[in-house]
Amino acid sequence: MKKTLVVLMLLVALVSSFCFAQGATEKKNSAEPYEIKWYVANALGPQPDTEKVVNYFNEKLQEKGFPAKLNLVMTDWGSFDQKMQMVISAQEKFDLCFTSNWCNNYANNVRKGAYLDVTELLEKNAPNIMKIIPSSAWNAAKIDGGLFAMLNYQIWARQSCFAMDKVVGDKYNVDYASIKKLEDLEPYCEAVVKNEPNNHYPISSDKNSPLMFLLPYHGYEELVGTNLPGVVEFSDDTVTVKNQYKLPQVKETVALFRDWYGKGYFRKDVSTLSTGQPDQRAGLTHLGFDTYKPGIEAIVKQFFNTEAAVAIPTSKGYTTTGSIIATMTAVSATSENPELVVKFYDLLFSDPELYNIICYGIEGTHYEKINANTIRLTDNKGYRPNTDWLFGNQFNAYVFEGVDPNVWKETIKINEESIPSKTLGFIFDPENVMTEIANLTSVVNQYLPIVGNGAGDAKMYDEFVAKLDAAGADKLIAEVQKQLNAWLGK
Repeated sequence: MKKTLVVLMLLVALVSSFCFAQGATEKKNSAEPYEIKWYVANALGPQPDTEKVVNYFNEKLQEKGFPAKLNLVMTDWGSFDQKMQMVISAQEKFDLCFTSNWCNNYANNVRKGAYLDVTELLEKNAPNIMKIIPSSAWNAAKIDGGLFAMLNYQIWARQSCFAMDKVVGDKYNVDYASIKKLEDLEPYCEAVVKNEPNNHYPISSDKNSPLMFLLPYHGYEELVGTNLPGVVEFSDDTVTVKNQYKLPQVKETVALFRDWYGKGYFRKDVSTLSTGQPDQRAGLTHLGFDTYKPGIEAIVKQFFNTEAAVAIPTSKGYTTTGSIIATMTAVSATSENPELVVKFYDLLFSDPELYNIICYGIEGTHYEKINANTIRLTDNKGYRPNTDWLFGNQFNAYVFEGVDPNVWKETIKINEESIPSKTLGFIFDPENVMTEIANLTSVVNQYLPIVGNGAGDAKMYDEFVAKLDAAGADKLIAEVQKQLNAWLGK
């Protein structure tokens, strides 16, 4: 009997020990940090030091007691849209992704059910985002009353500018004050062609064409998607939707680019380049078209790998639906812990230390601090995504050496003082014209890299416009006008 009792006691002890050990293991496993998979892009794709920077970021995240770790998946802009469509179609499990009206299309992905409605998630889990983002901005991103992405806080005013390598301009005594329109850039371009080595080209471009950056220059905004027909003039009180490729201003610009292409202002193979940034970084191109914002000169210096840059605004500043939703971060419908993911983004949005690691890398390796908020990049180019506007709140970013320390205050002021578009808050629903959009996208992708960079003759441009008509441009524009009129209450 005693032996039986001893055996039973031993069995109880063993079972208890096993249960305790199993419980401890389960507790340990449950304490494992959740991995947040985030898809982003930049001009050159994965950076050599991405893993090193993300590991450092995760160390800091752990020090702050946040129960997650980041898996940052970088892709180049040329393949990002296709990559995300594959990820979404396969219903891959991920947590965050960059989305916008010009890449990884926000509205289209919402219609596919790819993103979660984050309205309540933000209210419950993102106090910093809700406090920092002006309440009036959220309406620009709403679809059918729901909010399916988190806004990134950056320059929202859309104002075209010419961005130039000032070192080259100064060498040839360029009068920057005299530059008001595209034609005024010819002396700069001609000086580069005549005096710089043969592998230098004045204008930086690629297959995407600079035309999209010049719409505000012409006084228009897009309503459908990047480079698709459907624009409205800022000053048009009738809010009439038009095909931009039939506008006299756009036709004149294309003709000017055709002349410039013949003069050697563009690379001969520009229509096949996925990105122009390798040439920029190598100091082989010297002029581009961009969106103006305070401090952009420091960014242009990096892009053109030069010691000085100049940016010349060429339009008024307007805030549009497109300018607000141009940089957003969506929570995937396949995320397994959306509450934690939103809390993570709220922390990143409000924590300058974490934000600047993901933007600029590791202090002492990728940059040096001049003072608390000013940095100088080192010669180590292992981590330079140059996409601080993609990671949340750009107004937490360090300022580059030589840039006005009040640059972010000035940018917020420009946002506040910009002119609201008459269509601010309108988001087009493409559901009724998906076939036309697919056909039009195919035509645009075939022709615009050529004609939009001056590489095609006048006959090809006419052919391009005719193909757009045949693909359903008029039907698309009529649908946009119908929805816009309903939104305006007409």
